[in-house]
Order: sequence, then C-alpha cells, then structure tokens
Amino acid sequence: MKAQNEARKEENYGIEDLCGMNKKLEPRADGTLCLNGRSWTPNLGNLRGVIMHESHKSKYSIHPRSDKMYQDLKKLYWWPNMKTEIATYENDSMEKLPRQYLKEVVSKHGVPVLIISNRDGRFSSQFRQLLNKALGWDRHLPLVDFSYKNSYHTSIKAAPFKALYGHNNYGVICEDEAKRHNSRAKTKTFEEDSYLLP
Repeated sequence: MKAQNEARKEENYGIEDLCGMNKKLEPRADGTLCLNGRSWTPNLGNLRGVIMHESHKSKYSIHPRSDKMYQDLKKLYWWPNMKTEIATYENDSMEKLPRQYLKEVVSKHGVPVLIISNRDGRFSSQFRQLLNKALGWDRHLPLVDFSYKNSYHTSIKAAPFKALYGHNNYGVICEDEAKRHNSRAKTKTFEEDSYLLP
C-alpha cells in the first residue's frame, strides 16, 4: 500500500505506463488499488523483484518455470507486461544457477558424473548446456576430441583417425605446418637419395 501511495503521487504517476488500466483500478477496503481483484504492483523500488524472488524461492512453488510462476502470481498481483518481466527474471535466475552450482558443488566435490533433477527435461537440458558453457567444455571439447582421435591407442596399435583413414589428421590449424613438414621430408629424402646416387 505504501508503494502504491508513493506511485500515485503526481511526480511519480507518469513513471510507468499502465496501458490505460489506471482508470480500471479500484480501491480495496485497505486502500490498495486492484485490477479485477489483483493488487496493482507499482514499479517503484524493487517491489516486483522481491515478489518474484519470494515466489521463486518458496518451498510451496514446486520449482516454477516462468509460465508456472506467472500463473501463480497473476492470481494475486497485476502490473503492465507482467508475463514478460517474469520470463526475464526466470532467464536471469537460470543464468546465475550454473555459476552458483560451480561455486557451491563443483568447487567442493568436483564435476559430477550424473546430475539427478526433479525438474522437467527442458530445465535439465538448459541447465546442462549452461553448466558446460560455464565449465568451458563448449570451447575445449572439440580439442579433447581431436587429441583423443589422434593419440596412439594400444588396443588398436594406432591412432583411431589413422586406423580409419590411413593417415594422421593434422586438422585445419596444423595443416600449413603439416604441408611444410611433408615438403621438408620430401626435399630431405631427395637430397639424401641424390647423395647416394653415383
């Protein structure tokens, strides 16, 4: 109610576009303004952020996604572009989660082999992608793959790439070096051969 009273002051009223709904706001017995029975939450201070944070961390919310959180909050509150703000809040929370996971779990226990989640597949997939990015695996995995395929394996007595294709894979990065190496090897062989010939 205090935030609503502050928002109704002449100097603050123009801060937020209420999308023409200001004429439809009705006062409750306690003095708060409502739209269709939902409390109007003005854009002053961090009131909306506090409401979203409390809803997000509540043990009764059963890990809401933005659509679930919006459905829960719209029963009690209203503000313009509410659904968009909640989706943005959820995305920001999701971006912070992998960093917090690295700090609280990985730093103390190492990278887990398996992560079991009680959330839906969409959340799990997004979390794994963000965690891999935070770990740097999205940048380093191709290099690890390249190294593995070009390393000698005792079980097949060759590098997997050489066993499949009959030659080493120098990769695009090393292609120029490989060409220089091959041309030096041919030149050296030719020169050695020319010395051997009478």
